[in-house]
Amino acid sequence: MQNDSLLQENVTHTSWSRFAALEAELESSKEFIEIHKNNYEASSDKYQSIVTQACAEIENIYQQMCAGKPVDVKSNISTYMHSITNHCKDFFNTEIHMPMHNEVIKPWGMCAEGKDPAFWQTYHAIQNEGKLAKATLEHAIYSLAGLFSLLLVLD
Repeated sequence: MQNDSLLQENVTHTSWSRFAALEAELESSKEFIEIHKNNYEASSDKYQSIVTQACAEIENIYQQMCAGKPVDVKSNISTYMHSITNHCKDFFNTEIHMPMHNEVIKPWGMCAEGKDPAFWQTYHAIQNEGKLAKATLEHAIYSLAGLFSLLLVLD
């Protein structure tokens, strides 16, 4: 049990550091594209990097949580995310407030319906098909919010 606690502490510390770096990367993109709902469809290699790194970290966290059990989060993240509701009953309704942009988002809302979130679908489109056009500002924001909300539950 103590090892589980140490593992979780190490995972969350490392993951928080990665989250902070990705958040800073998104903030730096404001130099070129204002972070605003009107620009959600803008795509770039920077957004591709944010989406892939944030989702890879989500996979890493989930695999650490399921240590010793076979896990294939690539196939359907919504199926696996249901186990998070053991830690946080209302996880799928978690709202992330973005006061600078006057917006509230629910990154995992689609999982309640058994569907993968759009940012997760984009992650796999990028990985499997190399579709840069799908790497939008919106997906970068939502993937970061997804990572953030998962870290909050674990912390």
